[in-house]
Amino acid sequence: RQRQMCIETAQQSGLSVGDILVRINNEDASNARDAMNRIAELRPGDAISVDYLRKGEIHSTRATAGLREQN
Repeated sequence: RQRQMCIETAQQSGLSVGDILVRINNEDASNARDAMNRIAELRPGDAISVDYLRKGEIHSTRATAGLREQN
């Protein structure tokens, strides 16, 4: 199993489809792959601080890492 932020967790933290993750735990995410790799390094239950871009504005939220089954 690969560790990733579950869709439900992302939605609960206020993230929406189309948001661009720009920082994960105070470290810049240069692209989507980089953001996912940073999240994948976390253990289930770890707290995540996320800065994201939505409609030209930076927002911040917190989430919890979980496990997502890979298809």
